[in-house]
Amino acid sequence: MTVRDTNTAPSMRFSRADGLRKVLRFWRLYGLGRTWFKVAARKRGILPVTWRARPDADIAIVGCGQYAFATIGYFIARSHGARFRWCYDTDDSAAEGFRRGFRVAHKADVPDTWLGDRQVRHVYVVSNHASHTDYACAALASGRSVYIEKPVSVTHDQLARLEVARQAAESDGTQRLFAGYNRPFSGAVRDFRAAVTPGARDGLSLSCFVSGHMIDPDHWYRDPDEGTRICGNAGHWIDLFVHLLSWRGAGDIHRITLLSADPANADDDFSLSIASDRGDENGGAKVGHGSGGIGLLRAV
Repeated sequence: MTVRDTNTAPSMRFSRADGLRKVLRFWRLYGLGRTWFKVAARKRGILPVTWRARPDADIAIVGCGQYAFATIGYFIARSHGARFRWCYDTDDSAAEGFRRGFRVAHKADVPDTWLGDRQVRHVYVVSNHASHTDYACAALASGRSVYIEKPVSVTHDQLARLEVARQAAESDGTQRLFAGYNRPFSGAVRDFRAAVTPGARDGLSLSCFVSGHMIDPDHWYRDPDEGTRICGNAGHWIDLFVHLLSWRGAGDIHRITLLSADPANADDDFSLSIASDRGDENGGAKVGHGSGGIGLLRAV
């Protein structure tokens, strides 16, 4: 298993004025509470986000980057308080900042240290993409419920191993594996579901205009072993298309076409189209890096 530092410095630098404008924009979008978490995530432990550790804390988190702190950490803390018991990251400073910010009782030196702590009931896997499957399989084998951030796997072999682990862990009928594909649960999709009931033979068309942030050439996303931005970013929208198809039964045959505008950055500037034998099509383009981070994924 290869584990990498996922806390790479951002590719764009901002002035103090830019930072203040960004904070104000977040405040308008998310409100004071979530904005505080976003700022605290950048400050890494200087600003507290929870005030007291819970003696019954039962969550271990693997990966302590910006998303783990500002998003997962925010929603866990808002709903359950200081529920993190263990944290681990290959970047010790990220793990230490997470520990201080969330009043975590234990910071692991190696990723499986928490396996021997029977008080841990839930595991969140938010590490680099290529390591997701291995961490999730180990947690499932130990009897814990597991939230695994997208992508769940980056190779067919990983996906097959994860499915075996899931079936074994859920053999008693209890769901224990949860994945971080959240687009189907957005308010817009729920409203759409309430308004539309596709027939068994109806075709479905979906178009997604995806704006992707620019990343440096040496960013860890660029490593082919990490599954590319197709898995890391476009996977959200592919998952949404499959979810919509499941409302009336997905087609049996899918034709997938991927066209890249820039071979040097094939997973940034691309057009992706998916079609089924029932007349469904999901297609479009996702553009980033050299084109300013704009993209589209269209499904028909």
